[in-house]
Amino acid sequence: MKGKFGFLTPRQIKVLKYRLQGYSTREIAELIGVSHQDVAVSIKRALKNIEKARYTLLVYALLYSPVKIVVKEGTRLVDIPSIVLGEADKAGIRVRGDFTIIFKLLRFKASDCIAGKVVKKPVLILLNPRGEVEVVPFSEVAGIIQAIEGIG
Repeated sequence: MKGKFGFLTPRQIKVLKYRLQGYSTREIAELIGVSHQDVAVSIKRALKNIEKARYTLLVYALLYSPVKIVVKEGTRLVDIPSIVLGEADKAGIRVRGDFTIIFKLLRFKASDCIAGKVVKKPVLILLNPRGEVEVVPFSEVAGIIQAIEGIG
């Protein structure tokens, strides 16, 4: 394997692959012929690069999405899909999904922001031009949004 795969090197892919299969750092080191310290460093750098990629994609989603909805605390979950669909209609975007998908995204991606049937912490819902919905706890992106707005 030569070259990089996105933010990952061939060695990082190899050690992550073995790690995800349940091998220990020492076992991976034996398999690929390096020290266990080299394996640990490769794993650490790979995870750091993956986190950088996630962050980059989040910034891009914030830039790319013409519809950004901040769902305030106290909003009932049952009201959110209607809010999303209403904003999509205003923007002329056809949402890829339905109420169920929006509920699942809220529960899966912002579970810490939900208590029972209401939002307890603000949530940001992004809708890109292709109609794809992304849900992010607002606390995770508030600083990024301010930084982006401060650029040009």
